[in-house]
Amino acid sequence: MEMSENIYTNIDSIFEGDPCGRRAANRDEDINEDSIIFQDSRDAAEDDDTCMGRPAANPSGSKSLGRRPSRAGDVCWGLLCVLLLAGIISLGFYRNTVMNSYKDNLTKEKNQLETSNNNLTTERDQLQTSYKNMTKKRNQLQVSYNKLRAKSSQLQTSYNIMTKERDQLQTSYNTVNKERDQLQTSYNTMNKERDQLQTSYNNLAEEIDQLKTERDLLQKRFSGLKRAGPKGWTLFQSTWYYISSEVKSWDESRQDCNERGADLVIINSKEEQTFLTNLNKRIWIGLTDKDKEGTWKWVDGTPLTTSYWMGKNPDNKMEEDCAEISIGPVEGNWDDFSCATHLNRICEQKH
Repeated sequence: MEMSENIYTNIDSIFEGDPCGRRAANRDEDINEDSIIFQDSRDAAEDDDTCMGRPAANPSGSKSLGRRPSRAGDVCWGLLCVLLLAGIISLGFYRNTVMNSYKDNLTKEKNQLETSNNNLTTERDQLQTSYKNMTKKRNQLQVSYNKLRAKSSQLQTSYNIMTKERDQLQTSYNTVNKERDQLQTSYNTMNKERDQLQTSYNNLAEEIDQLKTERDLLQKRFSGLKRAGPKGWTLFQSTWYYISSEVKSWDESRQDCNERGADLVIINSKEEQTFLTNLNKRIWIGLTDKDKEGTWKWVDGTPLTTSYWMGKNPDNKMEEDCAEISIGPVEGNWDDFSCATHLNRICEQKH
């Protein structure tokens, strides 16, 4: 529809904007009404020639030459009118086709809406039926619930009776238990006296064993004291320690200790840690993680259990795989250090 209206608008603009077109249309009306005189026809022919781009006819020429261009223009405008009429008829047919298609679409949509309405009505009826069925089931469940409540009350009564009987039995059981506990107390008292006698016997046996052990240790220490005690060695708690005056690497220090029949010190107690700290020297001890990074072991292969590391050590900043006692508090003066560093050493000789 919009296309046909645009065409009509373009046709009107042609007649409004083109003076030649207006004159041609006016001339056609004059010819159809037979009210034009010969002179007007000549003027119209001259105007047509001007609009067609041809030179105007000589006014002094023959009458036949003046009439021929006017008829040719009439034929052209007639053909143009026929073409416009054919276009208008085509647009009319196109409009009818579009209108019929639009009506068909409206009909289809109406039918679809009616179908949807029928489906919704059916679903509504089905939901209504389901609602009624659910209401019926709810009522049946309510009846069942009431029956269960009645049974629950009966069971509660039976439970109360059973509870009373249980309490009576519990009282009888407590009486029997009380008598049993009295007998158990007497039995435990006798066992306790027997255990005390056994403990006294065991204590005497342990004291005898300890005395024998101490005697053997004293004999060994006495023998060790006879063998040890060269220059530079110090005795602490029955163990001899050699404190070097010169500095060496960790490996050289251990080799020196081995040559002296000893090894780098292994710290087994806080008293020993305090003794070594009081020397106020940086000294190598027999602790390393050379075999596996982070797993510290003493030189005799035993793992480290009690440590006295300083701060966040060991930190292994520069391949620090050997341990030293630095100058500091007893509770934290161990430091991991490069094994190639030269420090004092302390050798330990056990008997």
